[in-house]
Amino acid sequence: MNEGLPFFLEPMVRFKGRQEEHVTFFLIDPANNLLEFKYYHDHSMVY
Repeated sequence: MNEGLPFFLEPMVRFKGRQEEHVTFFLIDPANNLLEFKYYHDHSMVY
């Protein structure tokens, strides 16, 4: 199922070149909540 949720902020890289570097983006769900998704390249930084 594809809901086609709109982006609030397009995917971007934060803290480039640092241990905590990650890709993040925000979606708006049907109830108008912001959902943040992150992908860390260094798994030890996931919390």
